[in-house]
Amino acid sequence: MERLQGRERADKRASPTRKKQKQKEASSDGGEPSGATCLLIRPLDGAATASAAQVAASVEPFVALGFPLASEALEKDALRTSLGWLDPRGLLGYSARSTYKDLYVYFDAADEASPENALATKAFKMYGLDGVQGGCNWERIRGNAIVVRIEPPVVAGGFTDFVMGLSSKTPPVKLDEPHNPIMTVEEMTETLLFFRDHDRSAQHIAQTRDSQRMFNNPTNPVTAHMPPPSPGCVGLNFGPTGRVREDSKVVGKDAESCAGCGIKAATIGRALKRCKRCMQVRYCSRECQRRDWKVHKEVCAPVAK
Repeated sequence: MERLQGRERADKRASPTRKKQKQKEASSDGGEPSGATCLLIRPLDGAATASAAQVAASVEPFVALGFPLASEALEKDALRTSLGWLDPRGLLGYSARSTYKDLYVYFDAADEASPENALATKAFKMYGLDGVQGGCNWERIRGNAIVVRIEPPVVAGGFTDFVMGLSSKTPPVKLDEPHNPIMTVEEMTETLLFFRDHDRSAQHIAQTRDSQRMFNNPTNPVTAHMPPPSPGCVGLNFGPTGRVREDSKVVGKDAESCAGCGIKAATIGRALKRCKRCMQVRYCSRECQRRDWKVHKEVCAPVAK
């Protein structure tokens, strides 16, 4: 169980000093930052067929309000005061590669006049308003969407007698996941395209990742205290079909790993694509293929025709 009602980040946001340091680290060659702690996604005409370049043009760093602030309440007040939003609401979301809910998306739920933000609607239609973990109790995002990165969730402690008669008093545990508050336009473009073009809904993908993380996480006080750990509690993969399988039973295309980042097809819920030149290695995205090319080009040989 994760404490994610609302955007419960326990105010572990980056301090102003830390934010500046992170942005400095994200700069390239001493120039402008290549990423930001907050991004803005504008509505895009023809979003369903837009190219990657067109999608990228609809995303931009948003630094005017200095997000993230010290609390969600302050962020909503800033959206009302500075942008004139009538009813700013938040949504938890996944980026394309994340194994935990790493995004928090703001939009004006009272906006009925602006054009629909089709890309943001499809990518972030996973959970309810303000972090509710149940179904989606909203229809669409209109106007701009503003996105910030959130830290890995905390697994709540204090479980009592509801799993196999288990009674335990375990302290809260923060999941051991990589966290970088800086987001790039390229990363957000990849996320929007990933959810737009996937044959499964964003909600289905989110639920699959939620379940996979819960059972695969060794620090989870529910699964960690089940002696002995059964195959049904560890090493689970869900794959494109959403069907639960143990690691040893993940075979074929689902077992393939990206040569760039190592992610499995079973994790992202779709097949990987082969290098068209050698047909020997696979990648989850063009970006991974570009990053790996310096190494792969040394061994990449064209397939004999």
